[in-house]
Amino acid sequence: MKKGPIVLLSLLALAVVGAGWYFLLPDSGEPQRLAALLELQPGMTVAEIGAGDGKIAVEMGRMVGERGHLYATEMSESKRAQIASRVERKALHNVTIVEAGEHATNLPDGCCEAIYMRLVYHHFTDPAGIGASIRRALKRGGRVVVVDFTPRWYLPGNPSGIANRGGHGVPEAVVESEMKAAGFAVARRVENYGHGRFAVVFR
Repeated sequence: MKKGPIVLLSLLALAVVGAGWYFLLPDSGEPQRLAALLELQPGMTVAEIGAGDGKIAVEMGRMVGERGHLYATEMSESKRAQIASRVERKALHNVTIVEAGEHATNLPDGCCEAIYMRLVYHHFTDPAGIGASIRRALKRGGRVVVVDFTPRWYLPGNPSGIANRGGHGVPEAVVESEMKAAGFAVARRVENYGHGRFAVVFR
């Protein structure tokens, strides 16, 4: 094979890998966009489902202030430790770290005025169970924001194992259908949320 085609194939491979990572790149403006969608105010109680390393969670905890509260749920023990370390470094005293379950959020009933999740929904193996658990945790009139991305051919696997995801990701219509089945109504759609993601606000 001549050098030209090899170079082109190499560039194509790099582009595919880069596109795959694009969805996971940090986004410095995201806490502010989430806060606007959630109509966040100081003193509110908020939860992040699947908080990862806690970077966004601590920002949201700072936004709700000392009179507010932030629950950060996470299944991974190592990531819960990362969240705890980040919370300690930021000297926040209004954050509770919760061990998440596969079928339930494990949040207290009626605890929150707002709940959000980022790039987590497409990992749910029991969306109906999680949806019901979110509804129990949310106060009447509360808001839920789901941020995720539609499947792309260059992203391998299907983390949830559910066929209607269509690959690694989840169609926006599927998120809406499943959340409606859990008792939520769509309040707003943001098709171009940033970094190739969509956001849907539910009430």
